Amino acid sequence: MKKIVHLLPNSVYTVRFIDFMNKYFPKEEHDFLVVCEGNSFKVNKQDNVFFIKKKGKDMFFFHKELFIADKIILHGIFTEIVPILFIRLGILKKCYWVIWGGDLYYHETRVKSFRSNLGEFMRRIIIKNMGVIITNNEGEYELARKWYPTKARHMKAFYPSPIVYEDLDFDDDYKEKSLITILVGNSANPTNNHIEVLNKLLKFKDEDIEIIAPLSYGEKEWAKKVIETGEKLFGDKFKPLVDFLPPAEYARILNSVDIAVFNHNRQQALGNIKTLLYLGKKVYIRKDVTTWDYFERIGITVYDTYGMDKLSFEEFVYMEESLKAKNREIIGREFSEERCRELWEIIFNS
Repeated sequence: MKKIVHLLPNSVYTVRFIDFMNKYFPKEEHDFLVVCEGNSFKVNKQDNVFFIKKKGKDMFFFHKELFIADKIILHGIFTEIVPILFIRLGILKKCYWVIWGGDLYYHETRVKSFRSNLGEFMRRIIIKNMGVIITNNEGEYELARKWYPTKARHMKAFYPSPIVYEDLDFDDDYKEKSLITILVGNSANPTNNHIEVLNKLLKFKDEDIEIIAPLSYGEKEWAKKVIETGEKLFGDKFKPLVDFLPPAEYARILNSVDIAVFNHNRQQALGNIKTLLYLGKKVYIRKDVTTWDYFERIGITVYDTYGMDKLSFEEFVYMEESLKAKNREIIGREFSEERCRELWEIIFNS
């Protein structure tokens, strides 16, 4: 019997991924090692789920699991695991790196220091010796090859959305309202560039709008700055979301949105974006990120945040119904639960 070990951070995607894997694949073939100091996202305790603290006796079990595994799926290469992988270079050919985003773009975003230089030195050697890189976005695979001298093979897969698309058939009464709801960003991470978006939207402040900004996770100081700016510019039309919401409740909020603006300088918030496109919402992203090329390649219509300055309110809001329907059809086909299962099955059997 083959043994596949998953090394994961504790996140909302981890919760859904483990449940999805145990639903479709033999539990005895998969072990999930969640590296964390707590269980803030409520990962279900199951026979094949292990919580690994970064110190102490857990690490002995951790190294043993990596040694006996036939395949190791690294769900992100984050700071905590870099030294562990560096001292075990022999296991890297059986490692599959699932790009999360921040782990890839660390090459560009890190603050240069002795510590980060050392970490980047180790990352270069790790990624050079990696067996496989997993990403559904070919542009990110090409960036990994550009920034790191790797010959890792490319395989495609994606995470099941915490929000199940088939459960999104809400009542459409909200479409009759005159109020236009605008979603800005997906977290309190500065890469959302919220302030730039809020300034772009300022010319619409006298329209019948509300602006929702999800800020429940990320950097608290940045969240505070965004809230102060939003309330200063838009008053009570600005609605920050500061509490973490269950997926079903968050889905209802996304369903109430008319326009979504994601001003990230790299691929990010893809789960939110796909859900909004499935719901027929107009989505703005930056044209200079790999997500734009990826969507263009599969036929999805999104709009450029850089062009928002030149639009009237009517132009900013309007989107042809046929394009909304086409986006929904493509998302439903390309990112279905069955398609997700098929791609992971190919990886596990490779």
